Amino acid sequence: MRAPPWGLMGLLALVYAFPNVDGIGGFWLVFAAGTAVAAWINFGSPRVSYGGFQTGLAFYKAVFQGFGPAVSATVLRDRLVGIALGLIVFGLLEHVLWPVRAADRMRERLADVLRSLAGLALACAGPGGLRAGDLDARRRLISQQVADVQGFIESSKFEPGATADEVIQQLTGDAQVVFLLLLAIARDEGELPEAARGPALRLMTDAAAALEAGAVRLRPGGEIPAFHLDAAFSAVERAITAHRPLDGDQDEASRGRLALYRELVVAVNRLAPDELRSTAR
Repeated sequence: MRAPPWGLMGLLALVYAFPNVDGIGGFWLVFAAGTAVAAWINFGSPRVSYGGFQTGLAFYKAVFQGFGPAVSATVLRDRLVGIALGLIVFGLLEHVLWPVRAADRMRERLADVLRSLAGLALACAGPGGLRAGDLDARRRLISQQVADVQGFIESSKFEPGATADEVIQQLTGDAQVVFLLLLAIARDEGELPEAARGPALRLMTDAAAALEAGAVRLRPGGEIPAFHLDAAFSAVERAITAHRPLDGDQDEASRGRLALYRELVVAVNRLAPDELRSTAR
């Protein structure tokens, strides 16, 4: 947004609206229309909400010039000069002296999401699982991180010369799927057969390594660890399939957990670096 459109409503009000207004009712109608437009802009993303304040200030400077009818455009001109000066200073700070781009921040924040998911996967694999309080704290943290990524994606659309990264948007959706599957695994109260607990631990550990690898890909400069989810999942599947419990409910619970593991492997594979992806069979 540039400065002139921010004062355009005030100029139109001075030239066309107020000469035809002869009562307080007409004044309030013009005032309400300008305020509604400024409020609509202000409720946008953080990158454009500042424009709502400037739109409102420029409009109010134009219509509130004194106790009588507003007839001079000089006040509006001075206000626009001030807005232009502020934009120049702001542009120098943002693009030259202290550049901070939402496109860079969204990749860093998504890497934080993947690292948090890796920590959740390791915690789910630990003995005794996760306590309810710890799980809830991790859920809130990851939810906030995902919300931050989505905010940066929206903000990046307004940066000069930048477009929304479709890959980042896809990875964010895949990360949310992994998040929901890990929550389901953490809250699952079913018991795995004794023979399947070791392979399940390895699977969750490998899943955490894969998520770490995805975070490293988003933050260049680190060494990407190798992982093999297909072998770990196959071991879990063989252990559960070979086990024949007498209790039918226990068998159903084990197969339900296996289905969660299968979906987790598929979702994690979509987040892993291309050269390390492996498909569960």
